[in-house]
Parts: sequence; structure tokens; C-alpha cells
Amino acid sequence: GRILQVGSPAAVYEYPSNRFVAEFIGAVNIFEGRVVESLGDNVLVHCDDNACELLIHHAHPLESGAAVAVAVRPEKITVSETAPSESRNLVRGVVAEIGYLGGVSIYHVRLASGRIVKAQLTNLARLTTTPLAWGQEVYLSWQPSSGLVLTS
Repeated sequence: GRILQVGSPAAVYEYPSNRFVAEFIGAVNIFEGRVVESLGDNVLVHCDDNACELLIHHAHPLESGAAVAVAVRPEKITVSETAPSESRNLVRGVVAEIGYLGGVSIYHVRLASGRIVKAQLTNLARLTTTPLAWGQEVYLSWQPSSGLVLTS
């Protein structure tokens, strides 16, 4: 074996050095894409598979056209029944599975491409009804600082 990253558990989880580490430590959604342009401390990535644009915080400029992966942890994703006003960092899908674990619920959302994206919501209040249901159309979104651009 090889050591790929050394750091505190929080640093390795939040800032994995590459795709292998991101997928090895905890659940993660990976979006494949190509760099459209660097915009200051952010990078704009186009994902053909999901027909979406991702604006992700990334302090180092990347060459336009470079292939990258964007990692987004399930707990960083917001699930809503109505479309947010922002068009970037937004995908639409249908709830395919729901895992109620008491303190959290994990939603598996199937995108039009067939890809499954996981979102984890904390159950802050006592549930009296199911807030989201199987087969329901939902929107998944996240902040630019919630994703991580992986170049390897």
C-alpha cells in the first residue's frame, strides 16, 4: 500500500487530496466535468452527464478544458421541492430511495441521466409526516464552498 494523505480526520474528510481518498473516507458524490473557466477563487465546471454547471471554490487557476471531478458530501446538499433561484450547483431528480436513520435521513435521488446522488438531511424536529416521498421530484443544490475540485 501507499500513504496518500496524512492529516487529522476532519482535514482528510473535508479536504481529500485526491479522488481515491475522497471515496475511501465517507460517502461522497462525484461529478465528472471539464473546466469552463477560472473565476477568481472559484472554478466553473460543466458536467455533460448531468447537463449542469458547477461553481466551486478553488483557489488555484485551472486550464480551460481540463478534466476534473467535483466531490460533494451528502450532508452538504440541500434538498428542496421548488427550484432555487441559483442555476449553478443545481440538479433535479426523483427520490428513488429513503433511508430513515433516526437522527438523519438519506435520500437517493435519480437524475435524468440515471445517476444516483445521495443527500443527507438532519432530522431536527419530530416527524409527524414524511417530508419527502418516493417518486417525488426534488432539486439538489449546494454552496460553492461545499464542493471540492479534484484534479487527480
